[in-house]
Amino acid sequence: RGVIVFMHRSWDELAKSPVACARLSPEGQFLQVNHAVCELFGYPEEVLLSLTARDITHPEDRAQSVALVERAVRHREESHQVIKRYLHRQGHVIWALLSTTLERDKDNQPQAWVSRIEDITSRVESDEVVRGFVRRMQMVKELERQGIARELHEELGQTFAGLKLEIDRLQQMLPPQARSQAARLSSVVDDTLSSVRRFTAA
Repeated sequence: RGVIVFMHRSWDELAKSPVACARLSPEGQFLQVNHAVCELFGYPEEVLLSLTARDITHPEDRAQSVALVERAVRHREESHQVIKRYLHRQGHVIWALLSTTLERDKDNQPQAWVSRIEDITSRVESDEVVRGFVRRMQMVKELERQGIARELHEELGQTFAGLKLEIDRLQQMLPPQARSQAARLSSVVDDTLSSVRRFTAA
């Protein structure tokens, strides 16, 4: 319910909110931040606007965050919530409940992520029930990442397999002096597919 209310609030309202809020580009670049975000992460506004969400996300949570964004875009999920870790400018870990909605332009293309970031560090550190919940959330996030990786592997595998068949067919139609170039292109496809497999298996 909180996410639905949050979706319909203007940035002018969120800018004045005591809760950390930010607008980010579809690629994760900070576009607008309120004072609470700057306080939460320890960065001046001008510095934070030069960073991406990835820059301040805990390294162990980056892959899951990317997977969630990919899923949201691919499956047209307009909002989601996730517990994740950030890094303060001074290096300590911040546990946060991230509520995010996706703004679209008049052509229905992704325009910006609007995020509300609630600091739950004290609760995670002091409450065993919350810690247990967070651990379960981390497990779910990892399972989701693996599921998205499998889906990505299957789709790209089919795409590259089709491309390789087309290249092989083209190679048979080319004059002998040009076939070596098609063979090199086929080799590039094989190498790319191998890289995708390594990435999705990580």
